[in-house]
Amino acid sequence: RIRENAESIAFFAGERMEGQQVRQRFERVIANAKEIIGTQRNLDFFTTTYSYFTWILPIVVVAPAYFRGEVEIGVVQQAAAAFAHVLDDLSIIINQFESLSEFSASIDRLYGFVCAIRNA
Repeated sequence: RIRENAESIAFFAGERMEGQQVRQRFERVIANAKEIIGTQRNLDFFTTTYSYFTWILPIVVVAPAYFRGEVEIGVVQQAAAAFAHVLDDLSIIINQFESLSEFSASIDRLYGFVCAIRNA
């Protein structure tokens, strides 16, 4: 908009006002980028913690039996592998959350595009 109207802006001395509008738009873009980065950080923190938790939990559950001498170390490893396998199959939403949210955002954009076409 500024390029097309540069002559008018200069003629009416509107540089300050146009500069403020551009700055406000740019600040909104920066704020949006910061929000996206923060959300991505939180998502990564949650999924990484969840991933490590699935490896630690079965060992914590079976370890007392191992220390009491009721099971061998192989049983602890088998329990950990079985738990991880079952939980991984049940955790499809957690593991694919980022892909699902990208898909949802694409659907929202397409819906907005269809609405704009209908209203045009």
